[in-house]
Amino acid sequence: MKELYKEREKYKVAVIQENLISWIEEAVTTMTWGGSKDEASRTLNLEVTKVNGKTDFPNGSAIVIYDLADQELMRYIITKKSKTRSSTAIKYTARDVRWWLTRSKMDKKFENMTASEIISSLCKSLGISTGTIADTGVKFSVLHFIKKSPWDMIVIALTETRKQSGKRYTTRVKNGNLELIEKCKQTVQWVIEEGANLLDASYDESIESTYTQVKVVGKNSKGNEISAIQKNEGAQKLYGVMQEYISQSDKMTQAEVNAIAVQKLKELSVMQKSGTIKTFGLDDVETGTGIYVIDNETGLVGGFYVESDSHTYSNGYHEMSLTLAWTDELPEIEYEAPKEST
Repeated sequence: MKELYKEREKYKVAVIQENLISWIEEAVTTMTWGGSKDEASRTLNLEVTKVNGKTDFPNGSAIVIYDLADQELMRYIITKKSKTRSSTAIKYTARDVRWWLTRSKMDKKFENMTASEIISSLCKSLGISTGTIADTGVKFSVLHFIKKSPWDMIVIALTETRKQSGKRYTTRVKNGNLELIEKCKQTVQWVIEEGANLLDASYDESIESTYTQVKVVGKNSKGNEISAIQKNEGAQKLYGVMQEYISQSDKMTQAEVNAIAVQKLKELSVMQKSGTIKTFGLDDVETGTGIYVIDNETGLVGGFYVESDSHTYSNGYHEMSLTLAWTDELPEIEYEAPKEST
């Protein structure tokens, strides 16, 4: 376990235009960066002082942030810049390469391919460089997408993979390359504790999105309706009967419908909790990271996962605000075969 303490930090910041590299850390006044599990890409907002045109860069330029040991921490592409006559600053918005996966809509039909192969194919067609792409193993006879973004196609393929194999995969960007890795259980490395490095915290509980019963309906290979109902009797005694209805468009077996009902009940029958904290910043902490929090005042005590993060760096100090989750969830989109292919 490691603890965080507030201290001044320093970064190296480079802007790359083809073969031209400009080092601008001395002109940087503020950096904010972050993301969430429901957003495809992470976003960087950078404010720099105008220096005779030397800090004025076009959209499409890469911003790369290094630590003092020259290790690359983040790489983003400028998608927006703002400047005014009266201000001495230029503001940039930059995003990682996953943003481009959200910027197109297309029709694609993948046959006898795994999610890994689908991701590699999509990235190649869009000119997005890739690094390590884990083998997801599950091969789909057909996944047909109509007017979907490449990012939605990827999330759907990974969702369907998890439903069949139980394995969870997530994307990351490393040295500017898109990678796919298996999401494994993490060893908690960082401790945020009252009286030491915790600046603020909040905690909420709710059953307004909780379901205590799940009914799944589908059709078998003969077109006959099949269904399964799963109940959380303990939760029903506490909160009453609240049923979620799930319809499956694909042809399925009774065993598959039963398995989906069991899994969905596990996900939906828990009380909804939310927590946020503000603490001193750490470069390694981002969405999906495991941390340990000790705040007896709000009741936030235990291991958590970061659901969204927002980092702010200014005047040599780095702070972060984190939204916490009790389980390590990934974005999901269910596959629905287009009517044209049914």
